[in-house]
Amino acid sequence: MNLVEAVFSSLARCPDKIISRDDQRELTANDLLRATRASARALGASTDRQRVGLLMPGCALYPPILLGAMACGKVPVLLNPTLKAEELAFILDEGDIDLIVTTGKKETAPPGRPVKRLAAEDLTLGGEPDPPVVFSIVANELAVLLYTSGTTGRPKGVPLTHENLLSNARAIISRMEARPDDVFLALLPPFHTFGLTASMLVPLLMADEVTFTRLTPAAIFSAMASRGVTNLVAVPSIYRVLTRASFPPQAIRRLRIAISGGDALPAPVRDAFRARFNLDLLEGYGLTETSPVVCVNTLKENRPGTVGRPLPGVQVRIGGPESGGPSPGREGEIQVRGPGLMSAYFNRPAENEVSFTPDGWFRTGDIGRFDRDGYLTIVGRIKEIIVRDGEKIMPREVESVLEQHPLVADAAVVGEPDPGRGEAIIAYIVPYETEPTEQDLRQYCRQHLAEFKLPRRFIVAGDLPRGPTGKILKRLLADWKPAHS
Repeated sequence: MNLVEAVFSSLARCPDKIISRDDQRELTANDLLRATRASARALGASTDRQRVGLLMPGCALYPPILLGAMACGKVPVLLNPTLKAEELAFILDEGDIDLIVTTGKKETAPPGRPVKRLAAEDLTLGGEPDPPVVFSIVANELAVLLYTSGTTGRPKGVPLTHENLLSNARAIISRMEARPDDVFLALLPPFHTFGLTASMLVPLLMADEVTFTRLTPAAIFSAMASRGVTNLVAVPSIYRVLTRASFPPQAIRRLRIAISGGDALPAPVRDAFRARFNLDLLEGYGLTETSPVVCVNTLKENRPGTVGRPLPGVQVRIGGPESGGPSPGREGEIQVRGPGLMSAYFNRPAENEVSFTPDGWFRTGDIGRFDRDGYLTIVGRIKEIIVRDGEKIMPREVESVLEQHPLVADAAVVGEPDPGRGEAIIAYIVPYETEPTEQDLRQYCRQHLAEFKLPRRFIVAGDLPRGPTGKILKRLLADWKPAHS
């Protein structure tokens, strides 16, 4: 069974139930099926290319456009609407794309590349309830093409099959014990695999409601109150904002699961969420290449400070120079394999050569360790390790200390060349209302870190460069011109 068949089978059981909604429209299961058929016919007739671009924010029409593209045999390429024209042109060229679907709000045209534009609103009109969709796709064929956020360089295309996405979504459903009466609030963009799978595919496969809303505390809490939201999936930066905003008590009356992923969860954010909402914030871990979830904590098995245990069917080992298997307490590169893992990057033979081990495990580039009970802790990234006087420093360790400071809202630590000592440690700080002094920050670090781990400089800024999900883009910090608080 492919994704379209699986979703159609699920929605057919509840034709009048609201499934997808936003501030402008709501679609019942029958509406969504009809809109999917309409978009499949329109997209199939509009281009003979294999791939079509979806240049849309999360909205009620995203599911039928996504499914419609798949149903007519196309591979939807999920594009970030905030991309600059040059970035967009690169992806369109690489994917040989001559058609993109928008919501009518995105007007930027990539320079030098003519493309056809179709509005999602027009594509989903006129669908009759009866005409069947002919499914000529199989589970191991490509379902979507996503692009990594490019935190370490030019974005890479990640092709995911129907089997990849279905296996991951079903494993999430099993691990999180999703219910038929759950209501999901989609806060993450659907062009990010975390948002695609955990906030869209999971509710569609359960015939649960998914509500799309704006990323402001007022809009989020209003949607939670009006729809009785039970499931939140977001990144730490969103949870940080929510813990500091006022909210009506009815907003959390049904909230039972809140999952954090996409970046390391600072302990102060986790603790503040628990104190504010009387609910554990569950941390997980995943990658675009793994569809995405690898590990996650659950309400019944939650170990704060870890990212939980691997999903059913997902294998994780701690590699290293000796290419050994998992061993409690031993740190090394996290390596993954399983049904959600992509087969290869799109048009990147050199990347594929170094990204997989000879025996087929994906090299994540993240460093971690298991405890004796199989819970995984993320320690840092291989490429971010700072070497100072021969000592290796994990930036995440220094960031964790700084995030505990009462005046620090966020922190990013990087290395810069130091001819005498190898690398110097530089800490970028986002304060709360009151700005800490460098002396205060240095003294605080000295209380919690060895001398060789102390930052040489502290740069206080009002913000930091971030990707579409709020993850800090460390490769941009050296040239960052921050708005000072």
